[in-house]
Amino acid sequence: MAPMRFRIRRHFLAIGILLPLSAALLIFFASQSDARRDWPSAAWQTDNPSSHGVSSSGLARAESYAAANKTHSLLVIRHVRLIFEKYYPPFTALTAFDGKSVAKSLISIAIGRAVHEGLLPSIETPVHKILGDSRQNASWQSVTVRHALNMTTGIESIYADMIATSDWPAYIRGLPGTHPPGTVWHYKSDPMISSAVISAVAGVNARTYFQNTIGRALGLADFAWGQDPSGYTDGNGGALLTSRDMAKIGYLMLNDGMWNGDRLLPRDWVANVTFPSQSASRQYANIWAGATPTAITSPPIEYGLGWMCRKLNGVPWDAYWAFGGTGQFIVVIPSLDLVVVRTGSNGPSNDETVFPTLLANIVAAVADK
Repeated sequence: MAPMRFRIRRHFLAIGILLPLSAALLIFFASQSDARRDWPSAAWQTDNPSSHGVSSSGLARAESYAAANKTHSLLVIRHVRLIFEKYYPPFTALTAFDGKSVAKSLISIAIGRAVHEGLLPSIETPVHKILGDSRQNASWQSVTVRHALNMTTGIESIYADMIATSDWPAYIRGLPGTHPPGTVWHYKSDPMISSAVISAVAGVNARTYFQNTIGRALGLADFAWGQDPSGYTDGNGGALLTSRDMAKIGYLMLNDGMWNGDRLLPRDWVANVTFPSQSASRQYANIWAGATPTAITSPPIEYGLGWMCRKLNGVPWDAYWAFGGTGQFIVVIPSLDLVVVRTGSNGPSNDETVFPTLLANIVAAVADK
């Protein structure tokens, strides 16, 4: 029998060999799993709902509700497969839909990409250090990129007045502060400041930057996105995307900013932007949101940094979404590995009912939740 010290030495030697080997195997199998994931950069692969734990009859009930409520398109993705897709004439898979305030969520993603690339040090950076402060407006000395993302700049802009000018960010930056930054949330045009920040740090407008970085990686079709007369991308709306491309954006968020093995957004960025901003602004996460404060009021929406989140009856607690007026939405539910895209033409009066009801019907169809 070998002496104790040699048995111990062999034991630790084995551990020293097995640990690196185990790590290497984990990396190998993770990469194989990632390779088998069939990322939808080129196109979504389709499959039947039942193969992914979703009831076809349950989805049929959801579709009936959608059809009766001015829906233009409805897509459901689970386990990286497009398991349901419906368009209502005259709309088709080739239609580029105006996501309206979904654009706010795209601006949030573009800011995240700029941070990841090192173009923007952090979202705690004061805006005046990026855009300058030629107006010497003291109200802007403490406003950060974070404040612009979650609409707590304390600057009360008026949309109609803004679009009457030739430079929308300059209009907002010329206004005096009404509240200290970070203390009061108000749904307004602060995303135009985020758009201007991207232009300043990237050297191109937000649409071009988004398309050249995120869009190219995801395989998005080149898409139109409105801008002001000075060329700043409209941070409030006007991005025209197909429903399938909207689903890719949701899938990027579902995967924590990873795409086909590449990290496109900072680690934990998704968790940060989909976490409700602060008690003073419980209606806006950090731009994955988008509805007007009067559109969905009970219970209140919580807004992070461009994404909306709140507890909905029949929907898992971890759901969050990009939301645009008249019922455009990209919903992500990580616990169900689910992405839902819907476009439509609801009025403000029934946005509050159609969105949660349709989403709850789809979730109810997931049999293995």
